[in-house]
Amino acid sequence: GSRRLVAVRERPNVRHAFDAARLILANGSIRNELFYAGYVASREGIFDDKWINKETRFWGNYFSFASPLKFPKTDLYYFGIERQNAVADDAVGRQVRQSLGVRFHNEGSFSYDIEGVYQFGTFNAKRIKAWTASANLNRAFKKLKHEPEIGLKMDYISGDRLANDNRINTFDALFPNGSYFGLGSFVGPANLIDLHPSFRYHFSKIITANIDYDIFWRASTDDGIYGPNAMLSISGKNIDNRFVGHQLGFDFNIDPNRFVHMQVDGIYFKAGSYLKNATAGKDLLFFAFTSTLKF
Repeated sequence: GSRRLVAVRERPNVRHAFDAARLILANGSIRNELFYAGYVASREGIFDDKWINKETRFWGNYFSFASPLKFPKTDLYYFGIERQNAVADDAVGRQVRQSLGVRFHNEGSFSYDIEGVYQFGTFNAKRIKAWTASANLNRAFKKLKHEPEIGLKMDYISGDRLANDNRINTFDALFPNGSYFGLGSFVGPANLIDLHPSFRYHFSKIITANIDYDIFWRASTDDGIYGPNAMLSISGKNIDNRFVGHQLGFDFNIDPNRFVHMQVDGIYFKAGSYLKNATAGKDLLFFAFTSTLKF
């Protein structure tokens, strides 16, 4: 799908790995995939990760088809996950979480990716009730010189509504794309509202540049913020401020051929009132150069 919930995390860290069995049924525009997997936790060193990991079990069904409605491509999915030692701002312990999702998407001069997910289950002795909704809209002006593109992403990702009650409302992004909010961002997809406009410019067939601006708020003031790995980063208890910060980023890409990709990234993150009350509130500046060789 969109890799918002399940990604191999090609960047910015070590790849996610799964030991899994899959059954794939496909016929034309219809595809159904059943799977059961164990998550492989990375260990220091090489070739030493355990192939059987009882800490995290992951299973589900992903169904895709071309819809006759206005949204020509539709995905319906169910994910289940069991974590023995899960951590949230208001709970620690065994978690069994179910996710039901729907996604509408299409590519073209106007492309869109609209997705919603509802989660339920148990977290230690508490009941789970969480959700998220997102929209990724993009308009490409193919007939103009340099083919400029404008985009807008919007996300609402639920957080825990009330500390110390018998419910968990924090959305769990499972195994998210680590660079969803930028390669250098430390904000992850939980307890978050964000607004993310962008602009892309094609200098030539092999050189493109993108600039984007992201604004972050906490969805709930009774929950903290989470990192790109979906783990609790900063507690939100006893802090009323909602504004997390805003982020200005750019990336410059060179693709001389289909085998080589080079990219320069830069991000400036300005801390908001919540971070200034919960931490030292320092701003961040990040630069990176990455290259990929395919063969």
